[in-house]
Amino acid sequence: SNMHRMFLPTNEWIKVAEARGFMVVFPAAALRPFRKDNWLRHAAWNSGNHQDMMDDVTFIKELLEHLFKEYNIDRSRVYASGQSMGSAMGQRLLLTLPDYFAASGTTSGVLRGGFFGDYSTPGIVEGYKRPIWIIMGERDIGGGDFDNNPDAKKYAEYWTKRNETQPVDQPAYYKTGAYYTKIYHNGQGVPMVQFTTVDLKPHACTAQDSWFLYDEFFSKFHINENGKTVYLNTITVE
Repeated sequence: SNMHRMFLPTNEWIKVAEARGFMVVFPAAALRPFRKDNWLRHAAWNSGNHQDMMDDVTFIKELLEHLFKEYNIDRSRVYASGQSMGSAMGQRLLLTLPDYFAASGTTSGVLRGGFFGDYSTPGIVEGYKRPIWIIMGERDIGGGDFDNNPDAKKYAEYWTKRNETQPVDQPAYYKTGAYYTKIYHNGQGVPMVQFTTVDLKPHACTAQDSWFLYDEFFSKFHINENGKTVYLNTITVE
């Protein structure tokens, strides 16, 4: 999210990290300058690569390098997550730092142009196939599924093409409780792109999201010494 402390009580990333044995870090965004009258400055990630704001991609890269020096971290298993605009930044990091991040799994946010950036914003690194999962609420801002949120469908169109998976209109899918998930596999059977709509959920993250993202997604992927994505320690994504 933009303000890390705001969402700590509503997700359980700390509990997940304690239970599964990994480090979780909550960076916070810098203040966004506004040019409009009577708008308060507030913390916001620079996922749109605006030149009059802090370079958050470089900030995250330098943060990771510092952590790598200070702690014994498995560099092949670093993942990006976030809520709302933090979700946009989580997707941006997978686009711009794919040599650092093995996967991205976020909630309530897709790239939608303007301040949020899009799939043509300068800085995108081509040639990498990385898994990504976005979870949105049925009543999310802009809509929570492809039928009523064109930006969500644009996310699927971009990543299914980049990761060379099934077409957007031919997903595998499953429903678990309130969670309805579309899954797009590549030719090797690896679930490289996922999109979930949660029944009745608004623009929010929940404790259950964090457990799902780690247990059902992050924990299954890492990067090998050649920079390729590996699934379940056995399948190298080509």
